[in-house]
Amino acid sequence: MGDGVLILQNVTRERPGFVLDVLEDQGVSYTKVYLSKGEAIPQSADFGAMMVLGGYDSANDESNKIQDQIRTVRDWIAADMPYLGICLGLQILVKAAGGSVTPLKEKEIGFKCAGGELYQLFLTEEGIEDPLFKRANNSYFLQAVDHISYVLLHLYDMQLPNADVANIYQSSH
Repeated sequence: MGDGVLILQNVTRERPGFVLDVLEDQGVSYTKVYLSKGEAIPQSADFGAMMVLGGYDSANDESNKIQDQIRTVRDWIAADMPYLGICLGLQILVKAAGGSVTPLKEKEIGFKCAGGELYQLFLTEEGIEDPLFKRANNSYFLQAVDHISYVLLHLYDMQLPNADVANIYQSSH
């Protein structure tokens, strides 16, 4: 296992954001791969963690770009390596684990749910103890915050088969 974080960027405008600040503050090296520019995914054995960012694609696409990511992530999770998937990156993880990605009946777009309330996430006890959030507890995004309001642009629902996944957050809706 190598050092550093492999960051797969599906489109140039979907950037890692504050995650880079955290990595740099912690002295963790990273390599960004721009998949939309045709860059190839490097050997994952050269890295200690992987992060896959969002994009306009769906994990159901048959494109080489998506299928290569699914294969890479399947191997990655089989090796029990740390992984963070954001938006499309989560879809890729679900597909790689044998789950399904299906269109939502009601699209989640914007800051508010159908009832007019802000979308909010709350960390559960498991989430507070999760290594990702525990290490970041004194970081930028969790200082004195017990919930996060967020904007959604979700068109898909995801289901993992027989998942043994910690429930690290719960939505207010």
